[in-house]
Amino acid sequence: MRKPCFGCCGKDHKGFEMAIVKTVNQGYSKSTGIVLVPAAGRSGQTWLCYMLAHLLNARFIEPYCLLRGIFHSGVSYVLDLTHGNLSGRGHSPYSLVVKTHELPDRHFSLTCKVILIVRDPRDMVTSTWFRYYVMKTTGSDLEDDAQSMRLTEKSVPRRSSLKSRLWMLIHGNRTLAIILSARKWAQFNASWRNLPFTRVIRYEDLLQKPYETMAEICQYLEIQEDSEQILDTVHKLSFKEITGRRPGQEETRNISFRKGTVGDHKSKLKPYELKIIKFICNKEAKSLGYML
Repeated sequence: MRKPCFGCCGKDHKGFEMAIVKTVNQGYSKSTGIVLVPAAGRSGQTWLCYMLAHLLNARFIEPYCLLRGIFHSGVSYVLDLTHGNLSGRGHSPYSLVVKTHELPDRHFSLTCKVILIVRDPRDMVTSTWFRYYVMKTTGSDLEDDAQSMRLTEKSVPRRSSLKSRLWMLIHGNRTLAIILSARKWAQFNASWRNLPFTRVIRYEDLLQKPYETMAEICQYLEIQEDSEQILDTVHKLSFKEITGRRPGQEETRNISFRKGTVGDHKSKLKPYELKIIKFICNKEAKSLGYML
């Protein structure tokens, strides 16, 4: 049953409300020149951002890295393709591609172009745990190649806060890390999907049919689909071109692109860990087409 409007006369203004919704939705088509790419983590988010930056000839920004004074990648090949000023290329209506791991603000206003990339929660949790393990064993959350780009001869001393030490202690426990990652996956994706203009892209689709997925994104961004440019982007920013490895060839060092496959959880997670993930994520997973 619809609730009446108690703001003025207590009547049900269904027609009036629908007119407002229509007007607001029309306003969403106006772009601010920013494409925001949220993800719960370890979901192909950086990869998608690279491809978007190249496709749109826009600059890729990772606020977390920018605020710490580091590059988003230590691979010059990637930096050359994602700076937003490619030689011989025109500019699209979008000048920035920005990634985030934060939840949307209650008063969200940055852009009406939000591409949420999701991944099977079992694979996301698997990759996240591996990332935590590498951070714990190496003592750094910065990839090896990016560390080599520092401008000083020695690394800058940086004392870890009590908060960061507690975070690492908690996430260093495998079971706790799995529970927290699964909870974040469910909450994060549900929150961003609440925005009526969010477009959901599945990592599995991006991996298995990259051309079709990028063409779909072009439609969402309301730009002309250029088949040659999409093919060029898909080739130049493929897993093999970025890493020099084939998908499935795992890298165990501190690095962003670890394996590039689907279904890694099958050989990495234990039965009780899969049950934990299903218990926490099942409802949201089903709505996204994942059968746990």
